[in-house]
Amino acid sequence: MNTLSGEQAATAKILPSATHVLLDMAEQDAKKYLHRHISTLQDAGVTATADVRRGDPVTAIVSAAEQMRADLIVLATHGKTGMDAFWSGSATPNIASRSAIPLLLVPVRSHTP
Repeated sequence: MNTLSGEQAATAKILPSATHVLLDMAEQDAKKYLHRHISTLQDAGVTATADVRRGDPVTAIVSAAEQMRADLIVLATHGKTGMDAFWSGSATPNIASRSAIPLLLVPVRSHTP
């Protein structure tokens, strides 16, 4: 399954052998990023876990949450709805329709002043 986007997906089509390496690098970056945030939450006394998986995001998120018996799925959101969400490939509506686990949507903040 293709979980690359943009320039990385184009590179993977031109150089198929690069796909595995690019996915491994993206997976390691995601694990490091999540580990920093999970550590901060745990230091504050919050029970939290994170998991990095490959494949269709909706299927992976729903499957992981069910396997972990999660109490809550937390997703970042850009606040897109309707056709904007559809065209941007938003996973949130599909996750909401495929899982009975409550969702917490956290707005993505812009880092521009």
